[in-house]
Amino acid sequence: MSIASKNRNESSSRVESFAKFALGGALATVLGILAIGQWATWLPHLLTWPWFPDHDVFATAALEWRAGRLPYRDMLGNNFPGTIEMFAILEAIFGRGKTWPLFAFEGALVVALGISLLAWSRMRFGNILPGMVGVITFLGYELSLDYSQVAQRDGLAAILVVLAILHAQGRPGRFGRLGAGILFGLALTIRPQPIVLAPAVLAAILENDRDGRNAIRKIFEFSLAAAMVLALAFAPLAVQHLLGDFFEGIRLTSYGH
Repeated sequence: MSIASKNRNESSSRVESFAKFALGGALATVLGILAIGQWATWLPHLLTWPWFPDHDVFATAALEWRAGRLPYRDMLGNNFPGTIEMFAILEAIFGRGKTWPLFAFEGALVVALGISLLAWSRMRFGNILPGMVGVITFLGYELSLDYSQVAQRDGLAAILVVLAILHAQGRPGRFGRLGAGILFGLALTIRPQPIVLAPAVLAAILENDRDGRNAIRKIFEFSLAAAMVLALAFAPLAVQHLLGDFFEGIRLTSYGH
């Protein structure tokens, strides 16, 4: 081997070693510090924000429900009960009239998404860097929202669907399918629109089932978990005979009425 060729090989080896160091650990560390700093400086400010009128509507509905005024009957509405129940839980734990618990929940959900992205990236790529890039990208969007957009139903439901996909891919097996079903069911209790993302979740569940022999069983397990969550969310309405009022509210606000 010539001296020039040997030098080129040594130079190439050094470049590869540096690239492996930078992409394998250093860059992920820098991005992680940036993400933690962004979240830590955003959250205290977020906790001081007021509710948007949408939030106040659901908080009032939850408060009135506990006082005996029935949703969908005494207070007309056509929204799915998950958001009202979320506010009822927050009010029961932290007290009524406090705005910060909702935004603290949003901040915790952002952390859950970030951790899930990193765990998913580690499992899929053997490296947290792709997941960290996803975290930074998401934070760039989330931290730009004002009080009229943050912690809204569409965003909460979307995060839950993404968590369902990450859980299904990150934990292939029955536990992953059931977890994805629970998360997807929670998204559906908030808004019906996530149903259009069901194919994406199912694709994540079935991606390793190449021959299709277990597809029906996997879909059934996922669907059963989602259905059970929906049943639990609608159970208070069924107990108080409010399902008819709920569907009437849907009918009155549908196109053509």
